[in-house]
Amino acid sequence: MDTTQQIITGSIRRRIERHVREKDVDKLLMYLSENYSQDIQEEVYRALGRIPCRASVDALIACSRGVSGESRENRNPISDALAKIYGTLGEGPLQIVSELQGTGLAQEVMVKLSALSGVTA
Repeated sequence: MDTTQQIITGSIRRRIERHVREKDVDKLLMYLSENYSQDIQEEVYRALGRIPCRASVDALIACSRGVSGESRENRNPISDALAKIYGTLGEGPLQIVSELQGTGLAQEVMVKLSALSGVTA
């Protein structure tokens, strides 16, 4: 990753983290809708809807990479969605997922993201 890409990725992560910290779901979703495709928004929605509250970012990342020797058929579909998100946006969506699960805002995010992206619950 070149320096420009690192700066862009860091900026995205900081902005998302700020919206999460401020518990401003509207700003967070507006940011996602303005900057990412509907497919990415849907992946964030799906991840938020399926991840247990006690899941940690480290566990999600490890899970998305798969266990050594594990066949593709046995992988968790949630892990696959997270791997796609992680590979596309870096830490942002995982940060959203881990922080929002602890604040009780996950349901509000899902409802609003669903409305923005046209995904049905």
